[in-house]
Amino acid sequence: MRFAFHDPRADPAPAGWAEFCRAARLHPVWDYGVMGLEAWGARNPQLLVVAADGDELVAAVSVLVCRPRVSPRFAPRPGKRLLRPFWAEVCQPWLSGYPGTAFAPGVADRPALVREFERELG
Repeated sequence: MRFAFHDPRADPAPAGWAEFCRAARLHPVWDYGVMGLEAWGARNPQLLVVAADGDELVAAVSVLVCRPRVSPRFAPRPGKRLLRPFWAEVCQPWLSGYPGTAFAPGVADRPALVREFERELG
């Protein structure tokens, strides 16, 4: 399994993102452009993490990575990765009752995939 972190403020949408959204029947809050709008105004910008098995996206996580403040900037510059996170909050900021994780149909061991994501984040 390969994980990729995407900052919607600066990075292009992951390859295969539109197809994954259709297959997983995701709500419009998962639209990459909408995620970018949310990220620009946040102290801890929302990141999109995708898991790929080969060339196929199998999971996505919407995560706010909260880091220590090391400068007076409101948010870290796009593409700049700071210190390790203090904590990470998996959520959908635009729709609080909606899960911050999404899986392709047929993904069997979802808890194991989430644990693998947590290890990758840390």
